[in-house]
Amino acid sequence: MEDKGIAALREVISDAYLVMNFESRLSDKENEIARAKTDAEWISMSVDEIRTSVFGRATIASGLLSAQGKRAEGTIFSARVRFLAPLAKHDGLWKLVATQSTPIKPVQPSQN
Repeated sequence: MEDKGIAALREVISDAYLVMNFESRLSDKENEIARAKTDAEWISMSVDEIRTSVFGRATIASGLLSAQGKRAEGTIFSARVRFLAPLAKHDGLWKLVATQSTPIKPVQPSQN
């Protein structure tokens, strides 16, 4: 039986889903679901900022996420990510059709 979180991902992600990941590689729904099954344990996640624009049966969401996770070896890490996510309405439900995420790196002080 599939984990509830993975089952929820299958429901919300369109079969035509396309993602550009942190490594600038393209991936699809099945690859991302497989990756989610082996991903780090997410301890917390919050949406710090979100904006949406609706265009009939399509919408664009963009925002900023903060998260904390635990790697398999037990180390804790933090991440801040800016994302862009188009969604389309299919049979009355919003489906995620694509995402692009970029990690936010701390700004280094200038050496001047």
